[in-house]
Amino acid sequence: MKHFKNFFFIISVFLLLAGTPSCSLLHPSANKKARKIQKQQEKSQTKAYNKAKKEHYDRQAESTKKLMKEAKKQQRRANKIHRRSLRARLFRNKCSKRK
Repeated sequence: MKHFKNFFFIISVFLLLAGTPSCSLLHPSANKKARKIQKQQEKSQTKAYNKAKKEHYDRQAESTKKLMKEAKKQQRRANKIHRRSLRARLFRNKCSKRK
């Protein structure tokens, strides 16, 4: 009978604690609000940057656009040599290539 009372007491305490909502659920923290505001600011800044970048590109002459496109292609080709393989990036933790 004594074990039953202890068991009943433990179960009742557990249900009491599990049934009450925590403070974090009732009142969102200031950190969450600050992070949300920061994310919104970053998003708007990224949007403004992309818009300015597009406007800059649109203002260029056709010959300049062509040169910019070629430079971008050359840059991709040059950097492709230095990029690690997919297998190396996934399964090896080292950032540098093996010698």
